[in-house]
Order: sequence, then C-alpha cells, then structure tokens
Amino acid sequence: MNGPTTDAIEPGEAQVYVVHLDEFWEIQPPIPKTDEMPITLKAIYEVSPTPESKQYAVWTGRLESHDYKFSLRQW
Repeated sequence: MNGPTTDAIEPGEAQVYVVHLDEFWEIQPPIPKTDEMPITLKAIYEVSPTPESKQYAVWTGRLESHDYKFSLRQW
C-alpha cells in the first residue's frame, strides 16, 4: 500500500527506515565513479497547512535534522 500513514514517536525514541539504493534507482545527475566520496545527509520533513489540517488539528510545519557527514562507497 502506498498511502498516508502515521507513526507515534515518543520523546527520546527514533523511527528508522531502511533504504536500499539498488540498480533500479535512477540518480540524476549521476554520481561520479569514485572509490569513496564524502557526502552530507540532512532530513527535512515539511507538512503544509490545509483546511483539513486546521479542522482536525493536524500538526503542520517544518522539521530539519542536523547535517550528518558520511563517505559514500561504490562497490
């Protein structure tokens, strides 16, 4: 099912989603072919206000994570 869902995350807890970037992903622009490349990852979650969100008191706004530094390795 590909539809809206909710997850309750209590203070101090985390929700982790595993993402596999396999041969079916189309990356635009292509990632250069190197053994290792430094990247910065940041999560941004934004929900815009709608009449329904106001009617049902649904949270709207924008959340941003810290920047996380990683090395991307191609195998």
